[in-house]
Amino acid sequence: MPEQPSGKDLGPSALLRGTTALVIDDDPDFRESLALQLAFFGCSVEQAGSGEAGIALASAISPDIILLDLHMPGMQGDAVCAQLRSGMPSAAIPVIVITGEGQREAMLNCLEAGANDVLRKPIEPMELAVKIRNLVSLRMVEELRIEQQMMRETIAAVRQAKLEWETTMDCIADVIILTDRKDRILRCNRAMADLAGMSFSRLLGQRWQRVLAEAGFRCSVSGEEQIEYLSPLGTVYDLSVTYAIRAGTQPVAVVRLLDVTAIREARRALEESHRILTEQNIALERANAELKSLQFQMIQQEKMSSIGLLAAGVAHEINNPIGFINSNLNTLRRYAEHLKAYVAEVDACTGELPDDARRRLAAARRENKIDYLVPDIEALVHESLDGAERVKSIVKDLKSFSRVDEAESKMADINAGLESTINIVWSELKCKAEVDRDYGALPLTRCNLGQLNQVFVNMLVNAAQAIEKRGRISVQTWADGRDVFVRIADTGSGIAPDKLQKIFEPFFTTKEVGTGTGLGLSISCDIVKKHGGEIRVQSEPGKGTAFTIRIPITQAG
Repeated sequence: MPEQPSGKDLGPSALLRGTTALVIDDDPDFRESLALQLAFFGCSVEQAGSGEAGIALASAISPDIILLDLHMPGMQGDAVCAQLRSGMPSAAIPVIVITGEGQREAMLNCLEAGANDVLRKPIEPMELAVKIRNLVSLRMVEELRIEQQMMRETIAAVRQAKLEWETTMDCIADVIILTDRKDRILRCNRAMADLAGMSFSRLLGQRWQRVLAEAGFRCSVSGEEQIEYLSPLGTVYDLSVTYAIRAGTQPVAVVRLLDVTAIREARRALEESHRILTEQNIALERANAELKSLQFQMIQQEKMSSIGLLAAGVAHEINNPIGFINSNLNTLRRYAEHLKAYVAEVDACTGELPDDARRRLAAARRENKIDYLVPDIEALVHESLDGAERVKSIVKDLKSFSRVDEAESKMADINAGLESTINIVWSELKCKAEVDRDYGALPLTRCNLGQLNQVFVNMLVNAAQAIEKRGRISVQTWADGRDVFVRIADTGSGIAPDKLQKIFEPFFTTKEVGTGTGLGLSISCDIVKKHGGEIRVQSEPGKGTAFTIRIPITQAG
């Protein structure tokens, strides 16, 4: 923008001080002459020899005024003026067209294209200088008017934006506070004013923490390391602070209080629902496990009942023929004794017979192997009687083991039940281990021996299965006056410590998939607990496992 002369310096040389003019003319002599005239008035001059060069130079230097020749090779003055007016920043630069005589139509075209004035040659220097000054001054006034208009529009837009922003902030239920670095309130929304019960003017300049404290708010830190404010009405607000640096000003902070009461209540309700659901799920899993365990126990009981019925039938069917065999063997034994006595009598009378008769008897004795048959018959009869007794004992053990006729507890000998169980599972044990028995003197106790036999079966079979090749199983019993103890130990592979606490859980098994149900020890534990007892286990991997069963002694009554 050109420098305007002061009132004390109004001479010709200061008329255009600070003004830059661009002369666009194809005549270099005219350009130089015009430049010298303008320089006299303090004007700086740039020159261009064509319309194209003038347009480019105008865009580069943005002069205060352009002096344009009407007729030039290439682009004519009106075309140059139109192009200057079509683009920025040359659109606002005043243009004076210089022409000769008789060019009225061309002059009008230039004025229509946007020229500010037209001068005819020859040009009066003072007139040109005054016109330049006036046009430049008018441009300054117009630019100032435009700037003022833009400022008014900007202020109106800012006020509108401020109103819209404040309206937006006031519609937010959260508390929004703009503070300086000393926590003093610079701005806030209506929610803050409502919480504090104060007007905006009273809030400005106060520390927001003090305002909340005076309004009855209590500050605390939640378990999540989140700062909270609790209103007197019980509303919970989460605090968040965001720091920022505004250009050219001190740092500020945006404080936000978010009402999380509903969120906290929903979270608590969700956590409570999750807790209840988890408990129900655990109870359902426990009930499902108990149901499966009960189902398995019922299946086992049905199996045991079937075995008992089968054992009773087998015992009934075997006892009769075994009775016949025993009776016949005893009769045969007596016959053998009579035969032996007869042979002895014959031997005694042999000396009284003729020689020929003695030779015939001796030959018959040798031919029929009487000396071998008589003692061998006695041995065969004795062994057969032992075998029959063994069959009777097995039938008795099988019936004792199943106890199909014992629906309720009764006085029983646990040693006898344990021994009968060993006999029943002997085929499983003898292939894997030597069985050592150490039975102590046990009093009779009230129990369901059939169920306890099932426990003994599980313990003995597990012990045999824990032995990979060949080992030893020891069975020991004793009593201390209050309880009966049964200890079944093996020299098998043992149980890992991390699994030892789980072996009594339903469906937990250390065996390979498909070789065990995981219910044997769980059912055994339940049976022992029903008798008021317990099972203790000791195990060391690679060395073996020992189960100790304690059964309280209960007398008849």
